[in-house]
Amino acid sequence: MRRFYQIGRFRFAALCQEDLHIPPHFALFETDEKDISYTYHIQIVRDLPALNGRQIYQSSKLHVYEHEGLEERLIMMDGGNTAYAVYREINEGRAEILLAEAQVQEVLKYDTTFTSLFSLEKKMTDHDSLILHSASVCRDGKAVLFSAPSGTGKSTQAELWRKYRGVRIINGDRNLLVKDKGGWQMRGWPVCGSSEICHNEAYPAAAIVMLEQAAYDRSSELTGMAAYRKLFPEVTVSRWNKERLIYNMDLIEQLIQEVPVFRLECRIGESAVEVLERQLLKSGCL
Repeated sequence: MRRFYQIGRFRFAALCQEDLHIPPHFALFETDEKDISYTYHIQIVRDLPALNGRQIYQSSKLHVYEHEGLEERLIMMDGGNTAYAVYREINEGRAEILLAEAQVQEVLKYDTTFTSLFSLEKKMTDHDSLILHSASVCRDGKAVLFSAPSGTGKSTQAELWRKYRGVRIINGDRNLLVKDKGGWQMRGWPVCGSSEICHNEAYPAAAIVMLEQAAYDRSSELTGMAAYRKLFPEVTVSRWNKERLIYNMDLIEQLIQEVPVFRLECRIGESAVEVLERQLLKSGCL
């Protein structure tokens, strides 16, 4: 069965067996458009093949190899003890994804593990887009993104804005920032963490807010290298690919120049909303 998807500006097809369960958040990005630039062939196999290329990266969740200029990945469960899939590029327009039969039900249960099969951070770079670890809200047709390391309170601050200002939460954990001729757009992403809030929608990016936990509420604007140092760790990039890494760094620099970045040192409460709101209104973001 052939299914078609669009994430940001990237349109692709997934060839898979008809009864393969697609996680609901990923299914939001299915499209009727058939003008695609890439095809993934998904198969379930009893045993994953060995990868024979030159290893260029290894972490607890991912082993990356290069073979004749193409990339291969061994994708691991948390902890790095069990591999659940192989991603292997066939040519510039096609890749195969091999799912381990013993792990397939666990993989298909979560949007995070399923989305990881497609190596989408590479494709987003090709389309001038950045995946930002962030929660997002929409106010008056504009997007405000809250970014920080896990556990800092991204989704909590988004929920405070929903509670006290009636805004709509778009995604609780990941968002795509797409560079367009008219500026930067925030678009949907099929991973939303424990928030379970995921919408395939697009809005102009009005501001990015870098969160820090504190015993008080204070907001300030970040510019230049200060903004870059905060943002870079929260962007998903292929750090082992020098060319893509440099291009992503350039994109982040462009983003900082065109979308205001703020620091919000805050507690959990309406005061944090009030402090940030004043900053955003004063800066003309809202």
